[in-house]
Amino acid sequence: MDVRWERVGERAVLTDEGRLKATARGWHLLVVQMAGEAGDAAVFAVENRCSHATARLDGGEIDGCHIVCPLHGARFDIRDGTCAGPPASQPIRSFPARINGEDVEVAVPEKPPMAKPKFGVFN
Repeated sequence: MDVRWERVGERAVLTDEGRLKATARGWHLLVVQMAGEAGDAAVFAVENRCSHATARLDGGEIDGCHIVCPLHGARFDIRDGTCAGPPASQPIRSFPARINGEDVEVAVPEKPPMAKPKFGVFN
């Protein structure tokens, strides 16, 4: 599988807003900066799509290390995509992310699998 680091935005955007939605190699991503245990900033990236109803997650509330889907309230761990609350029962995909100088980069495979929206809410 061809995985490579892709620039998805500027570090300054994460500093100001804490999150960044982006597209890289066809993947719809949500990148979130969170404080690490040592007080340093850590960057995480997940697919910007709920596994329950394919709704976009970028408008969801961030609660600690979880993103809450704005459509039905499913919860996912931003650090690894683990499903943390219903109605979803499946995880979302996570990707390695990093700060490289002033750039935010995410390592993504060549192209995403085709997803069929359950309720037509994902574009």
